[in-house]
Amino acid sequence: MTLSVFPNVANPVYPLDEGRENPAISSQMENGMVISRPRFTRIRKKWILKWTALKNNEYQVLMNFWEQMCGGSQEFQWVNPVTGVSYIVRFTGEINFHLTSHDMWEGEITLQEV
Repeated sequence: MTLSVFPNVANPVYPLDEGRENPAISSQMENGMVISRPRFTRIRKKWILKWTALKNNEYQVLMNFWEQMCGGSQEFQWVNPVTGVSYIVRFTGEINFHLTSHDMWEGEITLQEV
């Protein structure tokens, strides 16, 4: 099976938010101490991509791709536009865009490393 590739649309605007998942799990003991350990050993990255003026045709391409991926159900390849590094990701959370003028959309998506 061939991995889908994130569509070629305008780059998101700055700031490009990048975060990392915290893999720690902790428990408070009866004496007040807290013990912790990693729940899993892999730390996944996530990115919030924002657009303030995405043209209507690019918006349609992005929405079609989101539907093709069944929201966050399928993984795909995405290249970070700043670093050029390729990641295998999926969509997470809701996707909301607003029509801000006749041909421009504003909104954001969240990607998480698989």
